[in-house]
Amino acid sequence: MLDALNWPGFADLSLAGLLFLCGAAFLAGAVDAIVGGGGLIQLPAMLLLLPGGEVIR
Repeated sequence: MLDALNWPGFADLSLAGLLFLCGAAFLAGAVDAIVGGGGLIQLPAMLLLLPGGEVIR
């Protein structure tokens, strides 16, 4: 059975990295709801932890 961090979609992401991405997603959503442009937070966070990663399989 696969647990959450061994699911193939997470690649080699650690728990700390996953928590960082969740925090960045929350912050990006808040910024997007208030002024727009939350992708300016989320995209660099994802590229920092998952460089060259596949977006869709």
